[in-house]
Amino acid sequence: MYGFTSIRFGIGLTIALLCLSNIARAQLVTNNGASVKTCTGSIVQVNGSVHNASGTYDNTGTTTITGNCTNEGTIGDSGRINLAGDWINNNIFNRYIGLVVMNGTAQRFSGTKVTTFHDLTILGGNVKTCDTNEIVDDTMNFTNGVVSTTQPHLLTFTINGGWKNGSSASYVNGPCGKDFNTTNEFTYPVGKQARFNKCGIIPSASTASTFRCEYFDTAYANTTSTDTTLKHVSKSQYWHCDRTSGSVNGKVRLYWIHGDYPPSAIAKISDLKVGRWTGTLWTSEGVTYVAGSYDTGNIVSKYCTTWGLSPNEPFTVCSDSSSTALPVELDHFAAVQVGSHVHLDWLTRSESQNLGYEIERSSNGETPKLIKSWQTDTALMAKSSYGSAYATMDDPKSDGLYTYDLYQRDADGARWHSASQTLLFKQVPDAAQIAMELFPNPATTHAQMRIGLIEDAASVTVQIFDAAGRKVSDQNLGSLSVGFHSLALSDVAHLPSGSYTVV
Repeated sequence: MYGFTSIRFGIGLTIALLCLSNIARAQLVTNNGASVKTCTGSIVQVNGSVHNASGTYDNTGTTTITGNCTNEGTIGDSGRINLAGDWINNNIFNRYIGLVVMNGTAQRFSGTKVTTFHDLTILGGNVKTCDTNEIVDDTMNFTNGVVSTTQPHLLTFTINGGWKNGSSASYVNGPCGKDFNTTNEFTYPVGKQARFNKCGIIPSASTASTFRCEYFDTAYANTTSTDTTLKHVSKSQYWHCDRTSGSVNGKVRLYWIHGDYPPSAIAKISDLKVGRWTGTLWTSEGVTYVAGSYDTGNIVSKYCTTWGLSPNEPFTVCSDSSSTALPVELDHFAAVQVGSHVHLDWLTRSESQNLGYEIERSSNGETPKLIKSWQTDTALMAKSSYGSAYATMDDPKSDGLYTYDLYQRDADGARWHSASQTLLFKQVPDAAQIAMELFPNPATTHAQMRIGLIEDAASVTVQIFDAAGRKVSDQNLGSLSVGFHSLALSDVAHLPSGSYTVV
């Protein structure tokens, strides 16, 4: 079928069966009581929405929908449904062995009924928001897009459900559940703010239970109250790990990835422990496995035997030794041009065994040069074990692409690279400098001008006036950025000899 603007099934019928094969196209599909089936190998393209108001829509081919899919009857899926709009399920969805691909941008899972998907793929980028609980019974493919959940409306994997891929571009932002009936570990595809930081649960028995996890890319509200076994608590991140049904205990596996901690943060992996917030303090849940380095790694706790001491129980990486202090936890490092200077600033969340900071600068493949040091500048000396703000200035002498590297010096003499920033620097004239130069002067057939702008200009116009004050040239240069610019003057060659004023 070709050229339809809409397809409407079942009006005035009690029973109808239409088997669609080959290719059908429409701008709107509405089913009011018919039994519609797309055959294996068939393609249905809907450049609009599908409304299964009643009756059945049994998809065994490929149905592509550029709008919403609303179900108030029964939809069965043994094929593939490509959906660019919202998934709105108000009645029965039979997942069979079908695949639903969410390939739009901002999309929503909604409706009055919970949908259990067989296979679900996240494509198209942006955020897919859960307005109802959603369940995956087989495989969820995180390709491109973030699934946003809340505790009332979360994503849950059944005992058969799992996922693949997952990255900083595709994960669950919010709580994620998993049903267990084995002791096999499940890793949760959670993250926040483009940080894909997984965590895992390993049940202690093959008894039905459900655990829920969520990741946070910031410090917990309290990182100082600990039991006597812990010395330091991470100020970079934490996870909520909760048992929401059943009675089995579980080990917790926490991951950290590149950028979570600077090189000096985890000096001894063997000193790390999994910590749990009990409602009043952080207590150690021990360690049964740990591997990695400061840059990437993971740690597994012992079996946690107490659950539900506080709602949304926080877990994070801790240390039981002062030698692994997670010592300097960097919040940010920034390099920004301010006038004719480069403003460098950084913020730490905590510091331990820290003497101070050093900054190296490089440009155009040059060997990095030490330009700032705590040994000569007291502003770069360590300030507080609770973290502090630091700032300094640099004055490059020429335009170019500059890289600034921040280093931290430990009390034992170790020097660690903490962060890098690169910026394009352009010389900026001081307000007192001459704003414009002309050359050659006198000019014959052509002239150049060099102008210095102390701020960005949305529109720059160059006008030339003769000795009598008459305007003889008007040249619009458009927008120009802050800094110096060398530009050609037009309309010079035809001017008669004399003196002219350039504005």
